[in-house]
Amino acid sequence: MDTVRPASSVPARARLLGTGPRPELVYLDAFMCLFPMDLAGLREIVGPETVIHYDASHSLGLIAGGAWQNPLAEGADSLGGSTHKTYPGPHKGLLATNDSGLAARLDEHASHFVSHHHPADVVALAVAAAEMDARGPAYAHATVANARRLGAALAGHGFTVCGEKAGFTDCHQLWIDIAPLMDAEEASRRLFEAGIVVNAIPLPHITAPAGLRLGVQELTWAGLREDGIDELAEIFTAVLRDGRDSATVEPRTRALAEALAPEDEPGEQVLRVALAAAGIGGAA
Repeated sequence: MDTVRPASSVPARARLLGTGPRPELVYLDAFMCLFPMDLAGLREIVGPETVIHYDASHSLGLIAGGAWQNPLAEGADSLGGSTHKTYPGPHKGLLATNDSGLAARLDEHASHFVSHHHPADVVALAVAAAEMDARGPAYAHATVANARRLGAALAGHGFTVCGEKAGFTDCHQLWIDIAPLMDAEEASRRLFEAGIVVNAIPLPHITAPAGLRLGVQELTWAGLREDGIDELAEIFTAVLRDGRDSATVEPRTRALAEALAPEDEPGEQVLRVALAAAGIGGAA
């Protein structure tokens, strides 16, 4: 269930890149992506001289945990991303490359654009990185498993979940075409009042102005597993299909959240991880 599937073939639009002068740069933004990209196929089309940059802001934690494609190993020249989506942590970013010449160019230009690196945020990122070193692979694979389970559960309740024939998703995201039931903004409002935050956003391959984009990464990091995922699907059904009043359903959402509350204060957890990362004391 948790292995990354082969990437889909290069879309026809991408193949047009090979019909004219080769571009100097192809920038791939994976913010709206259920399945891996065919980076090897794209490289074959654009040739060796074109720089391929992969924006991994949404999938960075899954890449670090080995549950998503590794862009730098599959044809991308550089990888960038932010560290507050699937990679837990403060609002920081990174650039990575296996090309020493490109690394030197990135470093040269970064020195002109970054005036201060904010040491407190760097420390917070170090704590997040220490946590990912310890929990990253298990978290990343559990995230994908949870997303697929939620997709199957929602589809079983009659929702139109994109990507059903391919297993719904290979990452943390799910897309729901909610138009057969109601406007996406209305669905988002009802869920919010029930304690659930989703994106009402234009989605590929659906004709409605917007659908619902879901992400299960934070729930997974907090420890939600199969029973909780099934209950989440039941809550969606009660609010969006059965017409239950959001206020009457909200206690069920709150109960899910309270069941995930850590035994220790969050500050104590972070302190233990930070001290352990610095080689001071032991991790409990």
